[in-house]
Amino acid sequence: MNVYRNYASKYPQLNLEFIMESDSGVIIVENQSSKTNNDIAGRIGSGVIAVNQDKIYRIDGALATACPRVVDALEPFAQWFYPDLFPP
Repeated sequence: MNVYRNYASKYPQLNLEFIMESDSGVIIVENQSSKTNNDIAGRIGSGVIAVNQDKIYRIDGALATACPRVVDALEPFAQWFYPDLFPP
């Protein structure tokens, strides 16, 4: 799993080459990012599974922290990784 972060430099950022080489099946982007999913897909290119299968998802950055709210983030992650367990 790879995460595209749009933070200040005090947070780690994955570079484009790493994301492309990992060929991830899912990419999760914090919804505070100024980059749209189309922007990200365009930069990464169609050679990555997540782009080809339209599996770039957005999550509230406040949920993706080391605090009790991280539990609230588990449901969207489960839905993205195991969609068959969550019928429409």
